[in-house]
Amino acid sequence: MGSCAALAIVALILASSTISLFAAEPTPCEKAQAELTAANTCADKEKAEQAYRSITAYYSGCHPQAAEAQLHIGEIFQNKKMCTDAAAAYEAVVAGFKDQTDLCIAALGKMGRTYRAAGKLNEALASFKRIADGYPSRPQSCADGMLSRAEIFEEAGNYRKAEAECRKLLQRYNTDPLVKTQCRTAHYRIPCEMKADGRLDEALKAFAGIKPDPDDTYAAGALLKRGQILTAQQKHDEAIQEFQSLLDNYPQHKNTCLQARFLMADSLLAKGDMAGVGAIVKDALKEEATLRGYPHMYHDILLVQRRSGDAGWRETAKKYVEGMKKAGYGGKADFAPLEVAYYFESNIKEATELSAEFLEKYPTHDLAPEAAFIRGCCLVRLGDREGALSVFDNLVTVYAKLPTARNYTNGALEAAARILANSGRIEEAIQRVRRVQATTPTEKASRHDLMGELYHHVGKWAEAAQAFSQELEVKGVPRDNYYRGLYWLGDCYARLGYTEEGRGCMQKILDQAPDSSWARKARGLLHLWGQLEGTADLE
Repeated sequence: MGSCAALAIVALILASSTISLFAAEPTPCEKAQAELTAANTCADKEKAEQAYRSITAYYSGCHPQAAEAQLHIGEIFQNKKMCTDAAAAYEAVVAGFKDQTDLCIAALGKMGRTYRAAGKLNEALASFKRIADGYPSRPQSCADGMLSRAEIFEEAGNYRKAEAECRKLLQRYNTDPLVKTQCRTAHYRIPCEMKADGRLDEALKAFAGIKPDPDDTYAAGALLKRGQILTAQQKHDEAIQEFQSLLDNYPQHKNTCLQARFLMADSLLAKGDMAGVGAIVKDALKEEATLRGYPHMYHDILLVQRRSGDAGWRETAKKYVEGMKKAGYGGKADFAPLEVAYYFESNIKEATELSAEFLEKYPTHDLAPEAAFIRGCCLVRLGDREGALSVFDNLVTVYAKLPTARNYTNGALEAAARILANSGRIEEAIQRVRRVQATTPTEKASRHDLMGELYHHVGKWAEAAQAFSQELEVKGVPRDNYYRGLYWLGDCYARLGYTEEGRGCMQKILDQAPDSSWARKARGLLHLWGQLEGTADLE
């Protein structure tokens, strides 16, 4: 009996030791997971990269770990701004690990963002399309991909395609409860694209269709956008009503309400209601908690104070600069005193020096094109036109690839054109204008308008008339641009001897926009022509 018990004990010990020996030997995928965890927490980026490469090389059969390691390799290239290598790494995830759906979607999303940051918008669009079309079992990811495509189309100025992408999203997912958030975003973006495309009346109607909801940021935003459109249409009383409705019904949306106050101040300024403007500034400055979180909003208060002649703007400027630095906005914080110097204190010399310091410190910062543009403008105001021309040309050459450069590149080309025109170098000026990248109706109209202005400046009436005619032909041209172009086209016709055509342009303005500033100008010009011909009613 004792010997049996002893044998049993020995057998038990042997069995347990065998189990522990097997337990001590991890599987390949367990090893891969351990190495992946170690790489994810490794502070040494080079060692982490080596570890990820090792995992993809030696544990390719362990799909979750190898796919994640490959994804991290792509991220490393992405952080180094090596677009082609990053895209190839992400493509390896999609091609080699098709069973890892979530990681494949993540890889395509990162690929799209990498291409977008590099300015390769067609490739970015294709990446997000692969998500939207290839993973029907993941409706939220598909909808996110479609919204990303809409953003890219908008960034490229193709507002109609952006709108179409949002409509496609709604058509596919409008009844899917999993995609409720994305559908709400698409509903809001559609009128935003209409507004950007210059279809203001359509946008007004579409924004009105967004249901009121106290907890919905988009419902508050719709009122804000309607007010903006009405302000642009010079319907200030209606705009004020929209802004007031926002303030009354959505007080919890502090950020949006502050914006509404600033925009309402613009409408009140247009109406000459200085007391109303002062009250808005006073109320806005009381929102200290919100302003501490969004110190850049002090900048909007500054604009209103300066336009209305409020002497308290210097104290607001101080809070703006201090708030930006305290909030740690990086280069934007350094840029704050430059804005104050240039826009508010009119200390052009200081602004010129600050912009030079900013560009030296942040040569590749997203704000560098803006700093360069302001530097050029400062040099113009200091009388150094050749120096300004050099800065503007340099901006177009050096900063053109930065995603934030487009508006400032166009502004630099237009400013350079004016400098050249004032120096009598009209053909060089026209060449600068031709290089302006105009995609939206407003940009296209403005480009033709500037070209017409330059030709008009040197007395080339036929060329100016052609440019203004092209401005009127732009589809979706904003109302103010249209009547401006019509006015100057009529002026050119008159100078060319086509008096009846000139009068026809002026009468068209009077018929279509009798209360506009261009109608007042048209009446004045018709009266002048009448005096010259001896037919004017002097009363």
